[in-house]
Amino acid sequence: MKLIRLLILPLTLLLLTSCSLPFCKLNPDALIGNPDTFSHIRMLDGKTGEMVVFAPGEDTQAVLNFIESLNGTYDPEFGASAGYLYWLAGYRDGKEVFRLTFGSSIVRVDGKRYKLNRGISSELDQIYEMAPYGTLLTKAMNDLADQLEVQVNEIKPISVDAHTFPNASLGVPEEGKSYAQVKTQGYIFTLSYDGVLAIYHATNDRIVQVPN
Repeated sequence: MKLIRLLILPLTLLLLTSCSLPFCKLNPDALIGNPDTFSHIRMLDGKTGEMVVFAPGEDTQAVLNFIESLNGTYDPEFGASAGYLYWLAGYRDGKEVFRLTFGSSIVRVDGKRYKLNRGISSELDQIYEMAPYGTLLTKAMNDLADQLEVQVNEIKPISVDAHTFPNASLGVPEEGKSYAQVKTQGYIFTLSYDGVLAIYHATNDRIVQVPN
């Protein structure tokens, strides 16, 4: 009997471990799917309430690489708030397909909290600041969504191009108005909704829609 009990205990532990492993490891690959199909990624800074948008390109890929580098263990004992500072969400065809909510060393995925294998506060700060166009693109997408009376998630950023405008009009002068003749560094955003394109010029905290 003693031998049987000694055999049963390791077997039970092995079964419990085997059953729990698939639910314990964070699997960003399965969560993200094909990264080439994303329209954009949105990131919220919970400390300031500001949103940035990452358009398709190198910045988006850098965010996906960060997510894919995460490794964590499910811990059902984490509290409800746990000091979340950021969330990252990916969109495909106007729909949010994943959302990760971060604290300093934890992440919440589909309502479950995972303890990460490293602290990531500084990494999240760097990612948030990585796209200097992010808040301007957010403003442009919100503006177009308001005009069309649709959800901002339905607005798809097609491209972001750095550009030098010849004067303070950002290339969209108003009739009868004069502008400072200074070169202005900014961006040209191309947005899409239901196949129709809209172009915005932007710099600092200004966005200007280019008439069709």
